[in-house]
This record gives sequence, structure tokens and C-alpha cells, in this order.
Amino acid sequence: MGYSRITDSEEERLAGVAMEEDKAHDHRKNNAKKRLRRVWQNEAVLRACAEEPAPNTSSGTSSLKSNGQ
Repeated sequence: MGYSRITDSEEERLAGVAMEEDKAHDHRKNNAKKRLRRVWQNEAVLRACAEEPAPNTSSGTSSLKSNGQ
């Protein structure tokens, strides 16, 4: 049995398929990074909301009351 040689056109097609797979891999990787950043941001917001608010000063609340009238 002899071996068959890959023709240039087949080689180009296979290289194109490999390039498309690389692009798809990069796209999925970038989407995963964006998703992870959103999760981190959501967790940071939840942590910030769970903390007790800072005590209000009397001058800060009085200025709000006078501005509201």
C-alpha cells in the first residue's frame, strides 16, 4: 500500500480550519474573561451593600434637611 500525499489545496483547507478553531477558542476565552469580570463586580456590589452604612454626621443630615425645603 502506498501513502497518499496531502495536496496543497487540502493543506490550505486544513490550515483554514485550524485558524477558525483558534479564532473560536480566542472568542470563547474572551467571553469567559468578561463573564468572570461581571461576576467579580456583582460580588463586590453585594459585599458593599452587606456592610453597615457609615454613621451620619449631624452637619450632613441638617444640610440635607435645609436643602429639601
